Amino acid sequence: MTRPDAQPPPKGKTTKLLCVNHSAKLSGGEIALIAMARGLSPAMQCTLVTGEEGPLLDAVSPLGWRTEVVAPPTALAEARRDFGSSVTGVFRLLLSTAPFVKKVNAWLKDNDPDVMYVNSLKAGVLWGPVARLRRIPVIWHVRDRLATDYMSRKTILLASVALRFSATTIVANSRATASTVHRRCHVVPSPVEEEFFAVGARRLARPAPEGRAVIVMVGRLTWWKGQHVLLRALARISDMEWRAVFVGSAMFGELQYEEELRALSAGLRLDSRVQWLGFRPDVPALLENADILVHGSVIPEPFGQTVVQGMAAAMPVVASGAGGPAELIESGVSGVLVAPGVPAELAGALRALLTDRNLCHRLARGAHQAAGECRASTIVPRLEALITATAGRTAPGQPAEADS
Repeated sequence: MTRPDAQPPPKGKTTKLLCVNHSAKLSGGEIALIAMARGLSPAMQCTLVTGEEGPLLDAVSPLGWRTEVVAPPTALAEARRDFGSSVTGVFRLLLSTAPFVKKVNAWLKDNDPDVMYVNSLKAGVLWGPVARLRRIPVIWHVRDRLATDYMSRKTILLASVALRFSATTIVANSRATASTVHRRCHVVPSPVEEEFFAVGARRLARPAPEGRAVIVMVGRLTWWKGQHVLLRALARISDMEWRAVFVGSAMFGELQYEEELRALSAGLRLDSRVQWLGFRPDVPALLENADILVHGSVIPEPFGQTVVQGMAAAMPVVASGAGGPAELIESGVSGVLVAPGVPAELAGALRALLTDRNLCHRLARGAHQAAGECRASTIVPRLEALITATAGRTAPGQPAEADS
C-alpha cells in the first residue's frame, strides 16, 4: 500500500527528507552525512533529527537544514553495540522503549516527511519500525558490519529484524558491509569532499619533503581501530627518522583505552616522538603536512573513511587488509595492505616507505587517482537519486536493481 501523498514529487517540487542519526558527535558516518548534506540539490527540503546536541547539528544548520533533538531515555542513549549480550540490558531497554516510540510516532505524525534516511544503526532500530507503521518510506544506510566480531548476536538479530521490517531501500557503504546484511543492497561508498582532492593535487605538484617523516593516524580512540598496533609497530622502527601524530579522541565511554594507549607509549619509550592531538576539525590541513597515513583496525572495517580521505590527499596509505579498505586499495598500486593486528607486518611496510621516497610518490599518485571514484560530486547524486526513488514506496526490501 502506498500513501497518496508519498509519491515522488513532480519535477521542480521539493522532497521532504528526514535524516535521523542517534549521535551528534562526529565520527565516520556523521562526516559522510555532512558531505552528503553539502552536495544535495535544492529539491531536498532537509531536516536532521539526532538524539543529542552536538557538532553534527552545527555542521548542517548553515546549509539551511532544520535541526531538532528528540532525546531517547538514558537506557537507550547509553546502549552500545554489545548491549544485547546482557539479558538485564535487553530488559531495561524494552522497559524504556515504549514511551520513546510514542514520542517518535507523534513527531512523525506532526512533520509527515516524504522519506526518512537512516544514517546510524541505533537510529534505524528506534525510528525505522515506527516510520514503517506510518507508511513512511525508509532508506537505511548501513554503515556497520552486522558481524559478531563487531557486535553481539542479540544486537545483530535486533538490527536485522528492524531492517527487514522497516527498510524500503538499503544502502551499504561497502561490499564487506553488504555481505553481512543478507538483504539486497545498493553499495555506495561514503563521499569524500573536494578539499581532500585539492590537498592531493598540491602534494603531487611539489617535491617530496626531506627530513623526518610524519606518520599520521586519524580515528576515534577505540581498541578495534588499532592505535595500539601502530604504537607497537613504531617501537620496531625506532632506529628510523619519524614522528607520529594520532588524531582523534575517545568516544562512547572508552576513556580507559586512551589511558592504556598513553601508558603503552610511555612503556615503549615513544613519548618524545608521539603527539596526541585529540579531535580536530582541520583534517585536510593535517594530512597536507603529513607523509604517511596508517589505518590499523584489528577487525574488518566497514568502510574506511580516513583511508579514502588519505588517498584523496595523495598520501601513501598503509591499511589493514580486510573489509572496506581492501576494496579501496590495490596493494602496491594505490597503497599497502597489511594483515590486521600484526605490528611486525605494519612495521615492515612503514620501513619500506621510509626508505623509498619514490615508492611513496608512486603510491600517492595511484591513491589519488583511485579515490576519484568516491568524490562527493559523484557519490551524492547517486544517493539523492536513491532517496528520490525511495520516496513514495512503502514496501520494505524492494530496492530497484540493487548493486549487491
